[in-house]
Amino acid sequence: MNIMKKKIVFFLIIFLFLFALADFSLAQCPPGLVEVEGKCVRALEITYPKIAGEVLTEQRIIKEGLPGYVKYIFTLAVGLIGFVIFGVLIYNGIKYLTSTGDPTKMSDARAGIFYAFLGGLLLVSSVLIFNTINPQLAIMELPEVPVLETVVMPGVYICNYEVENIADIMKDYIDPQKRGEEQREAAKKLRAIMNVDNQNEKVCLKVNASANFLNFKVTEDYETIFIVPFISITPEGEKLPPEYKFGVILHQKENFKGKAKYYPEEDDDNLIYHQIDGYSAKGLGFTAYSVTLFQKPAIEPVGDGVTLYSGFNYNREEPEAKAIAFSPGYDDIMKLKAGDLGELKDNSRSISFSPPGSYLALLYKEDEFKDKCIRLYKKNPNLLDVLPTTGECKTGLWAYLDIFHWGDCKPVLGSMIVIKGTVL
Repeated sequence: MNIMKKKIVFFLIIFLFLFALADFSLAQCPPGLVEVEGKCVRALEITYPKIAGEVLTEQRIIKEGLPGYVKYIFTLAVGLIGFVIFGVLIYNGIKYLTSTGDPTKMSDARAGIFYAFLGGLLLVSSVLIFNTINPQLAIMELPEVPVLETVVMPGVYICNYEVENIADIMKDYIDPQKRGEEQREAAKKLRAIMNVDNQNEKVCLKVNASANFLNFKVTEDYETIFIVPFISITPEGEKLPPEYKFGVILHQKENFKGKAKYYPEEDDDNLIYHQIDGYSAKGLGFTAYSVTLFQKPAIEPVGDGVTLYSGFNYNREEPEAKAIAFSPGYDDIMKLKAGDLGELKDNSRSISFSPPGSYLALLYKEDEFKDKCIRLYKKNPNLLDVLPTTGECKTGLWAYLDIFHWGDCKPVLGSMIVIKGTVL
């Protein structure tokens, strides 16, 4: 009876060995080539064995990407685990056959064979679960995801033509009720007006930095100017309120000189980070040839804001000189007329910004923010280099001939606008 049991175990081991070998068959192709769909193609640098119908090729990697590779590794892992189980069976089977007369070894061998069969049963069960009961668990393919066209790059856009339905397009784009396909359609309409049509001269550009316009200019007649806000969509598909973070200053001349006009204009709460009223450069009053782009600071600035000094080099040589700091506080903008400047009107010789990179200033020659202005956003120890001047500022013979400018050399500053923003 014991001999019969040993024969059964021996033949069972041989059968499992032959069955395992059947799964590991290599493609019959010339050296350097592997079989793919009946054809021999150039092999990978590493030869991957064919396991349970799974073969890894360059074509498959290119076609399926990472999911195909992961599926192959999964199949390989199943094969390796099965091979280990088979090895345990071989070891314990031989141990059982050679342990006649030793009850302890026979008991250990039987236990090893039992646990090997148990492991094999678990392995087969897991494969059946993945491939038969719930095959979706074994599909290692990424689902088709529509192209992410739900949002448009945030920023300030200027078109050299009048976009008649821009208000409706922007309304649909930021509408919190529009999600999924409706949101993609809204973004598609918005993106369509920005494309350059080679058949005509209609151009819509995104202001990416402060610079001179190239083959482009802005007037208040028919141009469209608007801001695309930041749109955030949660994993559940919920659209969060839009965030406006950009603004621009249009300048009459190149290199940010001449008259200037900022957009958006402030609302009743002195906030400027919102949509541009009317989607146009209304009130511009001149043709703009350069632009300053600024962005809302990431965090609320903590500092003195913009400080004017009556002395050069921030009053370091004249400790008794006057200095006044101007900060918008929690507002986005602060407009200072001649009376607001106090003793610094026509008496400012240096300027500083605190914290640096969080404010910019427009310094006007005239009161009420009229005529030309100078744009500054970095500290300057000598404003006589940039501001208009009056008095005896010239040197040489001309200083005596120019009778209209006799007297002390002074900078001319009639009004100033402070904007909370980082110049880009």
